[in-house]
Amino acid sequence: MRRHILMLAAVLVFSITLASTVSAQGYTIVPYTVQQGDTLAKIASKYCTTWEEIYQINAAAIGPDPNTLHPGTLIYVPNRCPAPPSGVYDHGPSMYANGTVTGNVYTVAAGDTWYSIGQRFGLPWETISNANGGGGLYPGRQLIIPGLASAPPSKAPYLSISNPQAGANLPATFAVSGMGAGLPEGNVVVTALDSGGRVLAQKATVLQGANVGVGGEGTWSTSLTVNATSVMPGAIQATSPGVPAMAAVSITYSGAGSGGSGSAPVVYASGQCTVVGAPGGPLYVYPGGPSNSQFAAGGPVEAKQRAVYNGMDWYMIQPEAAMGNPPLWAPVTSLSSVGQGCS
Repeated sequence: MRRHILMLAAVLVFSITLASTVSAQGYTIVPYTVQQGDTLAKIASKYCTTWEEIYQINAAAIGPDPNTLHPGTLIYVPNRCPAPPSGVYDHGPSMYANGTVTGNVYTVAAGDTWYSIGQRFGLPWETISNANGGGGLYPGRQLIIPGLASAPPSKAPYLSISNPQAGANLPATFAVSGMGAGLPEGNVVVTALDSGGRVLAQKATVLQGANVGVGGEGTWSTSLTVNATSVMPGAIQATSPGVPAMAAVSITYSGAGSGGSGSAPVVYASGQCTVVGAPGGPLYVYPGGPSNSQFAAGGPVEAKQRAVYNGMDWYMIQPEAAMGNPPLWAPVTSLSSVGQGCS
């Protein structure tokens, strides 16, 4: 009786040791019955561990020689392999599971076996058989696959830009394209930025591909128009709402003089051109772009450049540039007057 109590205590200690190991290391320990022809190295390869680790845990059951295993011996093995993707999905056709899938219905093909169909969908074949009343397989028979998703699990969110390449010189209108996966409903937002991070143009698009709506991989493309009035550096950025996926490339906008929709800008010397703002006159990020400020009380201010966009004169100003204020553009309609040096 005392011997049985000691053995039970040893089992309990061993179980507690295993449990603490699982908790501390983040892997599971699974029972395994030794099969004919097994070696510790062979078993270790199945569970992504080492034969030394298995032997260390099971030395008492295996005996003094780790090279000698007896079929039927119960041992405990650390399973360090990555967890398989959750859910049931189609792993793809195989020689003996070559049928077609529509929704959660599998149509049997010639040569299919229950076992191979189970392997294709990551389910025990008995689960599929029981769900369909068992029986034999024949070409054309339709089987319900329990829990089958319409697509493989979503890939980790990512975005990439394949065009334009980093360092490219872009005309006024240009194409942008790339790839992505794991994006909510496949949504992609493409943004053109100047060197200060200000938005010059923005457009939404979506991934194109079979499973992009449920997180699958696909391609995206769109075009943007940037009314840059001078050659300037910037960036193209791709993002997707709600996920930490982003891609960006540094580029150069060629400016209106190199194919843009306006005329080449006139650059003024220091103190050459003074314009007078009209109180409340709107100021813009770039000619024809979004307004993000206005003249508060009007008054004279030095202009750095002049450009013509859609037949209208625009003047670039940069009040208090030494404080890091970005340049802004004022159309002639936002001015009370233009100095003679601006002609």
